[in-house]
Amino acid sequence: MKITDNELLQAIWENQLRRLSTAVVHRYIGGTFGICMNNQFWYQAASSEHVRSRHRIQTPIGPGQLRTRLRALANARRIATDFHQTYGSFLTFYIDTLTALQAFNDARQFWLDNGVPEGQRDGKQNTAPVPELDALAEQCAAMLLEKHPTYSDDD
Repeated sequence: MKITDNELLQAIWENQLRRLSTAVVHRYIGGTFGICMNNQFWYQAASSEHVRSRHRIQTPIGPGQLRTRLRALANARRIATDFHQTYGSFLTFYIDTLTALQAFNDARQFWLDNGVPEGQRDGKQNTAPVPELDALAEQCAAMLLEKHPTYSDDD
């Protein structure tokens, strides 16, 4: 089945938003949770999908063709990657636009608004229990998909 680059980018975008809904939250010992820091490293880490997990992108094309298309998008600089000399390829990829950065910040804010703390005190991460984690993650994903429904090259 044929799929355009824009359709594939939209599928990557929707996957990235679903991923952000949980990737900004970290689980700590004792079953408590905290929010990742607001910096470039954590933006990239929370937004990125590993090539081995590309099956999470909901497209009608197979994994081999998807890998080929991801390489083409990376070469055209339509997705960001982390190229590794050792492997001669990239291991993770994500859409890196101003809207993507805003979505990262929106996901963090959602969890902060729902009582999940960030930062450290006395060398220890601030954490809190989150009994309805799965339900909140679904709400966060829905909020992100509603607020940022369409992929765009906005940078």
